[in-house]
Amino acid sequence: MNRSNVMKGLAAAVTAVVVASLIGAAFVLESPMKQRERRLDNRRLEDIWSIEGFIQRYAKKHGKLPQDMKALEEEALAAGTRRPPSDPVTQAPYEYKVLDEQSFQLCAVFSLPSRKESDYSYYPRWERAHDSGKQCFQYTLNKDTKDTDYY
Repeated sequence: MNRSNVMKGLAAAVTAVVVASLIGAAFVLESPMKQRERRLDNRRLEDIWSIEGFIQRYAKKHGKLPQDMKALEEEALAAGTRRPPSDPVTQAPYEYKVLDEQSFQLCAVFSLPSRKESDYSYYPRWERAHDSGKQCFQYTLNKDTKDTDYY
């Protein structure tokens, strides 16, 4: 075999590996639009966790759950702190509902179902499996909550 044939064979092998890698990546990676939707859904999960903290602090201070999201906003305004977050796309407030004296639910509309693996392995509170569409999560008041437990 001459050197020219070896180089051609090597070039063909490298090209095959590169093409196979690109095809494999196309199956593994999500489209930019899907990645954006996933980031927005992750933001919604973070927002829900944050609102839970607002509600826990409110209940600790007032001895009861707030009636609605407006009560949380008024509390934040009076305290000079940030308001509870709203949906990053629609800017609509997340849905909040009192279930009984000790429990409540928070709802958000998700673009995609959650992945099987956790995106938040270091933040177990944010781990919430969900489907696409409106999803609600139930919470119970934590009597041991300290002001520093939530942001």
